[in-house]
Amino acid sequence: MRNRRRRFWTVVMPAVAGATAALALTGALLRDGAPRAFESLTVVVHVHADGRADRVVLAGVDASGRAALLAGPARLPDAPADPATGGPVGPALARSLERELGVSFDRVVVVDDDLLGRILDPTGEVGSAPRTDRASLESWVDRLADPATAAAVRAVDGRLDGFVTAAASGDVAVGTLPETRGVPAGATGAEPGGPPVLDVDGARVAVGRFLPSLVEGSGAAGD
Repeated sequence: MRNRRRRFWTVVMPAVAGATAALALTGALLRDGAPRAFESLTVVVHVHADGRADRVVLAGVDASGRAALLAGPARLPDAPADPATGGPVGPALARSLERELGVSFDRVVVVDDDLLGRILDPTGEVGSAPRTDRASLESWVDRLADPATAAAVRAVDGRLDGFVTAAASGDVAVGTLPETRGVPAGATGAEPGGPPVLDVDGARVAVGRFLPSLVEGSGAAGD
């Protein structure tokens, strides 16, 4: 009995106290913003002046903290050609994309020309019309390395804060979500010369390659 009491006070209690202290320290570090792995995926939907949701940009950060931007057409093969603006346009499109790509979006950001322009050029130094082609997005990512530009983007739209933070602290992969090469059978409004249509199969491959940890069951692939 005496040995058991001695072991309790000399071994068990110090171990419990040490574990408690470690948990408290870990909690304090997390509250203080210590770096940690996280993952998120934002879909930015650009609504054109004529009422079409014409472009989408996936802004993702995977579990390792690596960021990626993927841009492509907003039309899905089975979607109407000219969805109405406002209301459910962004969320409805996001839900369809989630089903088609096998991902889950943390947030949906719907932008018009004005908001897109202020996000891509928050300081007003570029002065060109907002574009979401690969070259324009790569230029924007390069400018995010400037802390003042990154802070200005966060001030324009705080919903992009997580991505901007990741992009400003490391390399960002910029790619495209491919368009279909032909007209899908039975697609509404997908006639030649109509709005571009997302190549869903190719988009799945692109998302899995650029952000593998965000796609359930996908294996890591090269950049």
